[in-house]
This record gives sequence, structure tokens and C-alpha cells, in this order.
Amino acid sequence: MQSCDIHKLAKSYNDYLQSLDSGLCNAYKKRLRESKDAALAEAVVYNFLKGYGLETSIHEDSSTGGLDFSCKKEAEEFLIEVTSIGDDAVSRRTGLPNNLVADEGFSFNLLTQSIHQKIKDKVKQSSNHPVPRVLVIVVQHWAKHFLLDVTEVERILTGDTEIQINFGSSATKEVAPLKNSSFIRLNKRGDALESCRKSISAVLVVSASESDCSVLGCLHPDPAYVFSHSIFSNIPFARLKNWSPKANKLEVEWVVHRPTAPVDYYFTVGCEKSK
Repeated sequence: MQSCDIHKLAKSYNDYLQSLDSGLCNAYKKRLRESKDAALAEAVVYNFLKGYGLETSIHEDSSTGGLDFSCKKEAEEFLIEVTSIGDDAVSRRTGLPNNLVADEGFSFNLLTQSIHQKIKDKVKQSSNHPVPRVLVIVVQHWAKHFLLDVTEVERILTGDTEIQINFGSSATKEVAPLKNSSFIRLNKRGDALESCRKSISAVLVVSASESDCSVLGCLHPDPAYVFSHSIFSNIPFARLKNWSPKANKLEVEWVVHRPTAPVDYYFTVGCEKSK
């Protein structure tokens, strides 16, 4: 079985949609013309889901919209919504150019705020479904692998962190103001932590290249519906060690030791290679 590039994958996914519903196919062709990053992301995620042996069907309605995919594996069922951060948006946020310049170094900002905004934007759409909902965020920018590293995934839980220095002492500590934490906030009294955006059970961040993708995950500490991360047996997930945190101390752990995102290759739709 031979792998394919992202463009052949998109074509085969388009053909698959045509076999289901011409309305879905026409809508996908429009996305390819008007928002290519988003359209390619959709094909990449479908390929990735099928590669894990999931029974994956199109959940979105061609006339009314909705979440993108419905997935089942044995007794587990969940919904997937796909979004992307396009190259131009990545460049605006990070300050990195769209094209890599050889032998030139760059300073850059992180994608934490962009990821946080994507999660906020999808909360309402992800509500009112009696199963776990997983948001998948895809980045195709050349800098994707160091922008979407384990530290960035942990920031989905903690938000940007700061170093606090006590004057008169050499002691320092890392603190999380939670300004752009996607799942945790201070309560109205400001004296305890509470969970938020509970309609999203987990987030997957996908670094997508021409021929393959790699994936890391983050689990909501207190979702409306718990997602069973073991469905994606090879994917490292970040989570809070305890909920509710004692003394407002956040401890992030990974479900695997020394997390490294596995690489998944693309195969034309109908020829997926199961994990």
C-alpha cells in the first residue's frame, strides 16, 4: 500500500464526499477554492481517524452544517470538529515568515492565544450533544513542529505562564495567571479555580505536512462528557494530575513518558492503513 501527498488525499476525500452527497462535495470544493488550509485540514483529519480503525461518518449536514465527523469504536462514540490556523494567521501571530529563509534566524511569539481563540470560537457549536466532543486544530505552516510542541499543548490548560520573583530572596516560581487558559479560570470571588468550556472534552493539535502529520492531545480536566483517550493509543495526551487542584496548584502530566508526537502518513480515502 503506497502513501500519497496531501493534494491526492484531498482529491480522494472529495470523490468520497461525491459518492455520499453532491451537496457535501460542492461545499468541499468551495472550501478548497476559498479556504484551502481548512479544506486540506478536513481531509487530513478524516484520514487520521480512519487510520485508527474508527467507524467514521460525515456528521455535518450539507444544508444546516454541524460538527464534522461522528466516530465510533466498539462502545465508544464521539464527535469531531476540525478547524485550522492558516499560514497567514500563524505569521501574523508569531512574526515568522510564510516561507523558510535558509541560514536566517528568527525570534517569534507563541500560538497560545490563537489556539485559545479557536477553542473559544467552537464552544457554542460543540454544545448540546450527548457524547464527548473533540476539537482538532490543524497547522500546516513550515514552523508547525516547534510551534505545536509539548509546552504549547500544556498551555491549553495553564495559559501563558510567568516567572514570579520575590524581592529580597533568590527564590523564583512559575505562575499561571490563566488569562488564556482554555479550560480553567478563577471563580467570581477570585479565591478558587473552576473549569470552563466543558462542551469540549479534548483538543488535538495536528502538525500537517505534504506527506504526513503528527498529533498531540490535551484532555479537559472536568468535561461535560469524558473522552477516552485510549482510543488513540499512540497519541500523547496532556492532562491535569488532579482536579480540583489543591491550593490552586496546577500539575500537568502526560499519559506517556517523554511524549513525542507519532507520525501518520496519508493514504487515499478507502485505502487507509489501520494502526
